[in-house]
Amino acid sequence: MEHHYTDKLVTAWGGMKEMKILIDQTGISKKLAELGLPESKSNNRIDAVGIIESFWVGIWIGCFRFSHTAVVRVDEVLRQIFGWKRVASGTTFGRFFKKFTPSMNHQIFIELYTWFFEQIQFDNYTLDMDSSVITRYGEQEGSKKGYNPKKPGRGSHHPLFAFVNDIRMVANCWNRSGNTGSNSNCIHFLEETFAILKNKTVGLFRADSGFCTGTVLDFIEQRNIPYVIACKLYANLQASIYGITQWNAIGEGLWVSEINYQQGGWGKARRIVVIKQRNQGQGNG
Repeated sequence: MEHHYTDKLVTAWGGMKEMKILIDQTGISKKLAELGLPESKSNNRIDAVGIIESFWVGIWIGCFRFSHTAVVRVDEVLRQIFGWKRVASGTTFGRFFKKFTPSMNHQIFIELYTWFFEQIQFDNYTLDMDSSVITRYGEQEGSKKGYNPKKPGRGSHHPLFAFVNDIRMVANCWNRSGNTGSNSNCIHFLEETFAILKNKTVGLFRADSGFCTGTVLDFIEQRNIPYVIACKLYANLQASIYGITQWNAIGEGLWVSEINYQQGGWGKARRIVVIKQRNQGQGNG
């Protein structure tokens, strides 16, 4: 078997060339340069956009700690693909991200998300809102004990999401302490989300029962947006459902009806669609 040697540089991450093309075509690096990112005052500094680009590449190739980004720093081919003269070290990444204040994060991400959605030639979105629980095993900032069905008593974060399922993109996200409720501060979150989507039409809003509050419903109705929000089965709602006498069959073992119902904290009664499904192995609905 013949062996040949070459002076050409090689890398295991040649596919990053496609990501470089994506970055150039979207123009996101140019947009980042306009957002007033924090810059170091050192004469030996690496520009902020270059730091962010190399951070992206680190994530794309599987890095999940700042120390892992050394893989990017020592790969000459990656530096040539992206046109970097130098790549930041793990400590440089840490110092860079610590410069971001909450107000700076708020300003930059609203501008960036708004710009992003303006590039998408699609309208009439379905906007979904949900919360999640992320269990923490260390002393991360904001990690608190709260609602955690999988690990009761363990510290967690309780992030809030808004996403556009039509294009599978997150429209907004806030990280919150684990001791916050599902709908805590959600009106400010919705105001920010609709500011991001200011040039788009939201044709439908969907959320789970954690957001079925009078303030959220009023907020959506004031914008004349159709919505589907699950209700919590409080005792008085269950009593109203038990009183339904007319059901319409829509499938095998599946019926639908509707009632007017006013939950505590609502300023008015609203139409509630009720779905009844036969339990498996039972003859009655």
